Formats: sequence, C-alpha cells, structure tokens
Amino acid sequence: MRNQMPESPATSDELSADASFVGILTWWERHRQSVLESDDECLWRFIAFLKRKGEPFFACEICDDVLEHAVPPRSAGFFRRLIEEKSLFLAQTGSVDASEALLNEAIVQYGASEELLCRLGRLSKDRWRRSQNGGHDHLEQGLSFYTRAFREFGSYYPAINAAALAVYLGKLDEAASLATEALRLASSTQNSPDYWEVATCAEAHLILGDLPRALATYQEAARLAGADYAKTGTTRNQAAEIAEALGFDASPITAIFETPQVAIFTGHRIDTPGRREPRFPSENEAAVREAIAVWLEERRIRIGYCSAASGGDILFAECLLERGAECHIVLPFREQSFREKSVLTGNDPSWGERFDRVIARASSVMTAANQVHDDAVLGFEVFNFADRLILGLGCLKSKMNGGPLHALAVWDGCNLDSPTGRAFCVAGWRARGCDVTIIDSLRPFGVCSVSGPVDSKVPPGGENVPEPQQQICSIVFSDVVGYSKMQETDIPKYLSEFRSRILDTIQSSGFPLLEINTWGDAFYIVTKRVSEAGLLALRMREATRHTTWHPVGQEPLKLRTSVHAGPLFKILDAVTGRTNYTGTHTSFGARIEPITPEGQIFASESFAALCAADNVSDFRVEYVGRKKLDKNYGSCRLFQIIG
Repeated sequence: MRNQMPESPATSDELSADASFVGILTWWERHRQSVLESDDECLWRFIAFLKRKGEPFFACEICDDVLEHAVPPRSAGFFRRLIEEKSLFLAQTGSVDASEALLNEAIVQYGASEELLCRLGRLSKDRWRRSQNGGHDHLEQGLSFYTRAFREFGSYYPAINAAALAVYLGKLDEAASLATEALRLASSTQNSPDYWEVATCAEAHLILGDLPRALATYQEAARLAGADYAKTGTTRNQAAEIAEALGFDASPITAIFETPQVAIFTGHRIDTPGRREPRFPSENEAAVREAIAVWLEERRIRIGYCSAASGGDILFAECLLERGAECHIVLPFREQSFREKSVLTGNDPSWGERFDRVIARASSVMTAANQVHDDAVLGFEVFNFADRLILGLGCLKSKMNGGPLHALAVWDGCNLDSPTGRAFCVAGWRARGCDVTIIDSLRPFGVCSVSGPVDSKVPPGGENVPEPQQQICSIVFSDVVGYSKMQETDIPKYLSEFRSRILDTIQSSGFPLLEINTWGDAFYIVTKRVSEAGLLALRMREATRHTTWHPVGQEPLKLRTSVHAGPLFKILDAVTGRTNYTGTHTSFGARIEPITPEGQIFASESFAALCAADNVSDFRVEYVGRKKLDKNYGSCRLFQIIG
C-alpha cells in the first residue's frame, strides 16, 4: 500500500508509506524549492506524512526551513498554521516550554484560533502529566483553553478534550455534558466518518460510562487508523487515563491499539577463518538469522537501533528492513573507515555489499565521531560510546512511543569482566532495566531471556586491563556574554563579584571533576557523567543570577553554556604539568556554545542520548531544533537543559 502525495507539479512522484529516512530527505531536497515558492497543499500533506511516520525532529526542521525561506507573498494564516504544526512536533519531542512560547508568540502576532487554543490546552495537559505534585493548576488551565475553544468555535475536538480534563479534575457532571456535546457533533457528519470522529465518539462513550459501545467504537477507530501509530498512541494513552480516573479497567481498551515496539541490538561479528576461539562461526549464520527474525516477529518490533558490523549487526538490520521496520544505524567512526575495520576484515566480500545495502536503506545513519579509526591511537571507548548512543536513542524513542525498550544480543556469554564488548553492553542494558534477550552465537537454536535489572553495576574490567586511550566524558563550555565590552576598571569587580561566584559553585559541587580551566570570560569543565555536567551548568547559571553587580553602562552579565559528551584523550600538559582532556569532541562542543542564546544551556544529541541511557532525572532535556554550528562545523540537532 502506497500513500499518494498530492498531484501537482512539485509532486508527480510518490512517497511510499515505508520510505526510509534517506528517501524522505531525498524527496524533500528534490521538491523543496517548489514547496517554498507556492505549493502550500503539498507542504501540508508532507507534514501530515511526517506525523504518520513519527518523525517530529525532522518535521521541526522542515517547519523552520519554510518559516525562514518561504517565498512571499504568503498569508498570515499560512504562517500561523505552520507555527501550530511546529508547536505540536516540539511537544511530541518533550519540548513543552519551547512549544508554549511559540504558541503564545503566534497568538500575539496572529490572534487566537481554535487550533492555537487547543494546542495550549494540550501543553497544559502535558505539564500535568509530568507534574510531581498533582498538577491541578495545569489541568484547570488546560480545561479553560479547551472550553474557550469549544465555546468560540463549536467543534467536537475541544469539547472532548475539555471533557477528559474535567474527568481528571473530578468534575463529572461537566465532563458528561461536554462529552454529550462532543458525541453529537462527531456523529453528525454527512460523510464517511474519519478516524478522529470515531475516536471522539469512543471517548465520549467511555466518559458517559457506556463501556460496550466504547470498546466497539475504539475497535472501529483502530481499523480506520491502520498503522498510523501517531494517532492511535494519543488515543490509547488518553483512554487509559480516563479509565483509571473513572475506576475502569483500561486493559481491554489499550489492547486494541498496537504500540510501535522499539529494539536495540548488539552482537558478535562473524568469525574470520581460522579464529582460534570461535565466537560466531559462519556456519551458524542462518540459524542466528532465523532466531533474530522470530524474536522481532514475537515482539512486533517496528523500530530498531544497531551498528552495522559484519555478523550480528548486519543480520539484525537486514531482518528489520525485511519486515518493513525502521532501521537506525550508529557507527562509531566514519563510514568508510568502519567498513574497512569492522566489515571487510574476513575473506567474504559479500559482507561489504550487504553493508552498503543496509546503509542505503536505513532510516538514519549517525556517526558517533567524525574520524577515521587507528588501532594505535583509538581504543575500545569509541565502540562503547556508540553502544551507549544506541541505548540512549532507543530509550528516547521508546519513551516517546509510550512502550518498553527491548534489547537483543547475539553473544557467546564469555568475557564477563571485560570493560568493552558484548558483556559490557549487556550489563549496561540490564542496569537500565531493559527487556534483554540473548541468542547464543555458538548454539543459536534457542534464546535465553534475562529480562530486567539483575545487577546495577556495570563490569569494571579485570585487574590487568590497561587504562583506555580515551575515556567517555562530559564537557561544559561556558562564556560570559558582555565581557568583551567591559572597561579595564570593571575587571577587579568582575573577578571578585562575578567570576568568583562561578568558581565557588564549581569547586563546591562535590562532583569528581576531571578538569577545570578558565581564561578570562570562558570556562571549560570535564566531568565523568552527563548528570554532573548538566547540574553543574544549571548551578553556574543560577549563581550568576544572584549577583547585583554589573559593568558600568552595561546590563548584568549572563552565561552562555553548551554541554556535549564523547571520548576524550587524557594528556599531561607539558607547560603547566596539569592533566588535561582533549580531542575532536572538545572542538565539537566548543562550536555549540557560540550559537547558544545568552542565559541558556544547549546540549548536543549525543549528550541527550546519554542522559536517556543513564535515566537522568535531575533536569529535563528538550529539543530545540537543527542549528548551524560555528566555524563551518555543519549543522546538528540541539537540545536545551531545563532545571
């Protein structure tokens, strides 16, 4: 089944429902100029396609591109709708604050529409969902937005959402009244009912206590939705909340809607001929492949994250693609170097061809480090870093989908005390609480489930394991905005009133900091954990907000901060005699700080992924968008640290 894009000069071709991310990106690049110039209908259909595909990050980038480069004339309604769409995608990534700010700006500029009011209602509902202390104020605010939208515009969408919030608040009479109105409006269509009309009727029946009709109508909605998981996920989650608030068993309803299941993978490479101690003999390839395919089918995996080495990785990726699932690949270093190091080292050239096909069809390919591999220089931490990114990206996606994270390893069960490899990776999964399954690469005729956290400690490595050439670290870059405009007479006060507060905050953090460096207006800090880096950046910003001093004739100084994570080299500075940490990730982190707005903390996608992998709860990491980096470092997805 293929989804036909709009028939127009810009889109005479089709974009298939199972198109890879590379295919989607290629389609956009081919049609971008026509869309920017005039084809509004094509834009809205493309955005709807991205909703169905569950691509909120890329959809935000499309919205930003059009907002910046759309060729005039375009109506105010066009820009308002585009902002409405972007706000929804931001909310889907978890960036509630950014979404709300965008909507409030749109209301000031364009006035309140039904969609803008409903989006604000949804954001209030999202704030309630993540609130730690009841969040009734958020529910009341959301109810106010939805009720206003219903009274002013009279459609079923705000009515049913207002009814749901009234249920959460215990206002059952008001909820019943609103649900009755929503049911009347949604069931009065003259055309064949669409998904949202049917889902609204089902929700109204649930609120009114008619469970048999609610179940039957939810089943009809699921039939209409098909594999559009973005729609069904919203319906399923809200139905579960309403059922719980009313004291009903939600499981019969949630069982109707399939949640896109997410999986991560690690596995041995296929053995080279003559390997002294077999790990994954080539004669076991077919059996391992069959076991992977069965596992994917049993768990109905629709989204997978893995690397692409010969052996387990490529088998997993091929099985994903064969079942029409998304395949997201993380390479530890540059593609060609990885192909030579981790794909072509045996005597079977077909692995190289299979690698090329998998890369070409992958939904996305992420390179953890933009460098070539050299055994004499780089150690195992580059591979550990890629494994951590796979875990973190899987955690982010499964959280967004509202389901568990499944983990599969093709592993012989050996080297339990190794500081790298499959054992180390599996231990990290178990510590994170993943649903872990092992396929024995030596005896692949069954699987062994080791679900759940068994030991919270990751193996430290044997006693004789040398210190790695690199260590995975977290980096904080902070710059004082306005420093270059200060007078010479301001410097003493700056040192005693401003910089001293920051240094006191750093030194009193209690964190085992690996490096602290400062020069004039800049601070460079290296920590072991992303949680430490994020908290330190927040505390440094907070410390500067409590100073009353400011340079003569200037506004109070503010910090501009970036955080990043990646493998760094530990070196001894020959001049100072101090231990320093450096590498290409230092340079990358330094490129983020100059584009960070003053008073804010921007984070790289790697940092966000490691926060998810570590289950950090001390602060939030919200998506900002794709931004161009300083000094021709290209562009990347950036996030914001919020305390």
